[in-house]
Amino acid sequence: KENLGDLSKGLADFFEYDFSKFSGVKIVERDKLDYLLREAKLAQEGKLDPATAVRVGKMLGAKLMVFGSITQLDGKNARMVVRVVDVETSEIVTTADREGKPNFVEMEKELVKDVAGKLDLALSKEAGAAIDASATPDMDAARLYSLGLKYMDEYQYEKAYDYFRKAYEKDNSFAEAKKKMEIYKPLVS
Repeated sequence: KENLGDLSKGLADFFEYDFSKFSGVKIVERDKLDYLLREAKLAQEGKLDPATAVRVGKMLGAKLMVFGSITQLDGKNARMVVRVVDVETSEIVTTADREGKPNFVEMEKELVKDVAGKLDLALSKEAGAAIDASATPDMDAARLYSLGLKYMDEYQYEKAYDYFRKAYEKDNSFAEAKKKMEIYKPLVS
């Protein structure tokens, strides 16, 4: 449970990055949504209520919102579910899910492509390659990256840098970890 909690921030970041590769899609960053929720005092105990998020999505000008969940079914199996909600009507437009070995990064990529297909989103060969090359197949590196994001959000830049560095050391093909590491290195004393 703790590892899934650590990993969720990174998975949200991977979803955001991957969906940004589709032409005609504009991403409203989760940070902006969280900021508005805090400002409007609509979040309780850090949990995001989909109905509240839809109202905030309207304020941001979003048309669709993507929600997801991860469930560890047992020691060898997990399930990821994605729901796309129409901001105007609050109706679920489409869903996708994957169940199996808990390789969450691989499942995330499959879900992005599944949802994109259901929404008829155009994906160029270059964008498809960028999605396939993004993130990391190493779950430990993904968890370390997620912890870096957590500390980044808490303005603990030394810790953020350290976790991005550890993620990159675990998988030196993990471009996003290297990019974030380079961004935060100058902020480390």
